[in-house]
Amino acid sequence: MPGTRDHLATAEVLAGEALAFLRDHQYDMAQIYRDHSDLYLRLAHARHELIGADAPPPREPIVLPPWCGECDGPDLQRRWTSSEKDDGLYRCRSCNPYALSPEDASEVTSS
Repeated sequence: MPGTRDHLATAEVLAGEALAFLRDHQYDMAQIYRDHSDLYLRLAHARHELIGADAPPPREPIVLPPWCGECDGPDLQRRWTSSEKDDGLYRCRSCNPYALSPEDASEVTSS
């Protein structure tokens, strides 16, 4: 189903065509394209009023690096390591893509 952005893009294209016809003194065709452009603008407005903003496009799936073998398991939910210093659990810096790099971690702790 076309979304609000699609309707607005179509309206813009149709308005450009209407302008081209107007410059060529083809007033009937310019009026038809202008009316169609107006229709798409109204559709976009009505859709936004009834449904709201378009859903964001789906995110790309994250590509997992190879499992390092040192953390709890190969699944993303198991890529955690424990710390001997404070008995805490932390994302494995070797293979968890959401773990902070040592440089990022030092910036977070220093601020």
